Amino acid sequence: MKIRRFQAGMTLIEMLVTLVVVGVGAGTYFLVLSSATTLGAKNDAVNQSHYEARRMMNHAVSDIRRSVSAPFLVDANFNQLSLPADGTAVSAAGVVYQVLACGPGKVTSLSTAGSTSIQVTFYSPYDPVAVPSATQQSYPAPAPQVGMRLLIPSAASYPPDYGEYNITGVSGSWTGYPQTTSANFTLTLGHGLDTSIDGTASNSNLQVYCTLRTALMSNGVSATTPYGTLRYYPNIGASTTAYTTLLPNIMTAAPFSMNIKNPQTLYVAFMAGEQKATRRGYTNVNFQTSLNSSSTPIPAILPVRTVLAHMF
Repeated sequence: MKIRRFQAGMTLIEMLVTLVVVGVGAGTYFLVLSSATTLGAKNDAVNQSHYEARRMMNHAVSDIRRSVSAPFLVDANFNQLSLPADGTAVSAAGVVYQVLACGPGKVTSLSTAGSTSIQVTFYSPYDPVAVPSATQQSYPAPAPQVGMRLLIPSAASYPPDYGEYNITGVSGSWTGYPQTTSANFTLTLGHGLDTSIDGTASNSNLQVYCTLRTALMSNGVSATTPYGTLRYYPNIGASTTAYTTLLPNIMTAAPFSMNIKNPQTLYVAFMAGEQKATRRGYTNVNFQTSLNSSSTPIPAILPVRTVLAHMF
């Protein structure tokens, strides 16, 4: 008697159906994996844009709110823009403001009206005994620099009006800082003094300050170039080419605006994003925010003019 062997197998139709099911499943898996990877890359880019924008905003808010003068708008060449009398808001690429650099200092010379030279003594704000010798170098000396502005108060008004003079030359330096408590400087001014100043009188206690003119500027954004940089210029009185980049991918050509009705209020509104694209052609999401500092007006006069008066 002959025994038959039966070998079970798949028909061609069954095999085709199985291949289709496996293919659909594998394709779905890889599609989900690709989407997750793309969304992860976009999310990282968005987070990076948010971080850079927040860092820029924190810097701007901190710097502008501690400024000692009302800001003013400038164009890309640092030319000041005027504000219309009807209150129309003006938008600009940049904003300039002044921050306190050193002072108060005491005038120690007799300088006549029209003179372009003045002698000033600046004092250390640190207690030499309290400054560890190992960290002395981390304490910046309050020294005037070329490009700063010297603010000299008017004795005829209170609170005093400050005359501003560009510092074009500096002679003098600190010796043994911070263990020494004062240093003498001879300053060359960009234009002559408006009035005579006698710092040699026994009752003279004329307090002067030095400020830095700093700027924030949007650069490189145009109709054909959507991405630019937001730059921080620490001392435009000395150089308009020395800067650091606060925001690498700004998309707004004129992020700053002001109006004559609120001359001490600066409005900031900008867009920023990642200009890198993923391999699948997705463009990363942009970031947008705004700042209205009207609730905390920027002081138009030095608020610290009496802080260190006891040092004289």
